Amino acid sequence: SAATVNFNEALTKAVNLNVVAVFTIMEICKKMKKLEALVHVSTAYCNTQFKHIEEEIYDVNGDPAAIINLCNRMDPSLLNSPKMTAQIIGNKPNTYAFTKALGESALVAEGGSLPIVIVRPSIVIAAWKEPLPGWVENLSTTTGIIAGFGK
Repeated sequence: SAATVNFNEALTKAVNLNVVAVFTIMEICKKMKKLEALVHVSTAYCNTQFKHIEEEIYDVNGDPAAIINLCNRMDPSLLNSPKMTAQIIGNKPNTYAFTKALGESALVAEGGSLPIVIVRPSIVIAAWKEPLPGWVENLSTTTGIIAGFGK
């Protein structure tokens, strides 16, 4: 799914890209007659409050629909302020981890009978083959460091 990997993205933008997008993808998938799998790329860091993370979805990350509603109703400048964002994300280290966890919760809440797979990589780097070898959306992860060495 489309996502932001900016760890300190404004809360409203991160919710839109990492949570609203999940609901949108599920609605599209529910209309597919021959869907074999919906593969959701999450992150290994969406449940940092635990020392050991099982292969399960934790139900302690909040209500994704309620957070979307909050983002739609509140003034973004207030909601995206550091103090308000910190209150909302609670024990999560940043908006990225918080919204990726909410995305997983959205899959549980609305996924129904969809064949859903969640992967939690610790890092995402440039593509191996597709859409093009070495393709990357941005240079904010290790790809930026590697590209810097190449100069």
